[in-house]
Amino acid sequence: MKNLFKTFMFMMATTMFVACNSDDPINDEGNNGNGDNNGGNTTEIVADFDFAVEEGGTGKVTFTNKSENATSYEWSFGDANESVSIEKDPVFTYQASGTYKVTLTAVNGEKYNTKEKEVVIKINKPEVSFNVKDKNYDDWKDIPSLKDKVTFNGGFQDIKIATTDKKVFLYLEGNKTLHIAQNKKFRVHFDIDNKVETGIQAAIGKGTDIFDGDEGIHYWSMKPNGTIGTTWVDGVKMINGEWNYDDDNDKSYFEGEFDLEAARTIIMGNPIFKNPDYKDDPQFATGCSEDEIKIYIELNNATWAKVGIISTEDGTSPFSVKLNQYVEKNETQE
Repeated sequence: MKNLFKTFMFMMATTMFVACNSDDPINDEGNNGNGDNNGGNTTEIVADFDFAVEEGGTGKVTFTNKSENATSYEWSFGDANESVSIEKDPVFTYQASGTYKVTLTAVNGEKYNTKEKEVVIKINKPEVSFNVKDKNYDDWKDIPSLKDKVTFNGGFQDIKIATTDKKVFLYLEGNKTLHIAQNKKFRVHFDIDNKVETGIQAAIGKGTDIFDGDEGIHYWSMKPNGTIGTTWVDGVKMINGEWNYDDDNDKSYFEGEFDLEAARTIIMGNPIFKNPDYKDDPQFATGCSEDEIKIYIELNNATWAKVGIISTEDGTSPFSVKLNQYVEKNETQE
């Protein structure tokens, strides 16, 4: 009987020893040492990539994925628009010079690994040089027209825009109607933060944070009488330009430049933010877009009847304009 009991205990001990020395690597948390829960998957994921920046200052970058044991990929390119991709080997074009942190996440089931690298971009932008008061429009011959991207109402027939990091240069062309409008009241509206929900919420020019024209700068703030509305800025101008009429071809022209730095200073210095009742009100712009703004243009006669409008297809909304597309001649490119 004693021998039978010894035999039984030996067999139990042997069974427990074998079970405790299994080759199964799962630990208490199911982690694989790669910073994630692998659900029992023991394959190690390695995220890695190379990249090549296209010559010529185009901003185009080709990424080559060198990851191991992954089944899907997630890329973040680190630009202002928070651009992403799920392609294995994406090609991405940056719009501005700078140093960008690119992150690749390699995934296999619940398991993943990330790799981050810096990409240095230098954009060689085309140079522009305008004299907005010389009544010579040859400077605009290489600037593409936007007439197929906007809607004209009234006498306007063409529009060209060139933007730098500090200015918006504007060329307008129209028929004689624009010229004969007495006491022209010209306005250019800017949705400076590129958010339609801030600024003026009128049916026309909705989203305007600031506008300038013949009567000066106005912006969305608190008036001196304590009401919310467009507030006039005394002694400050954003616009520098002139209208001209050419008898030979019966055309009206405008060439001008708008100071984005002045607009940004006014918006960021809005006294409404010092008022505790309105400092967090979402109707006021709290910043200025560095990538894209919206513009709405109107020309009125002495009775404020509109003789020309440039807008989106609906005839009332501002159209989008990309910023920082050119550099002024003799300025150093960053």
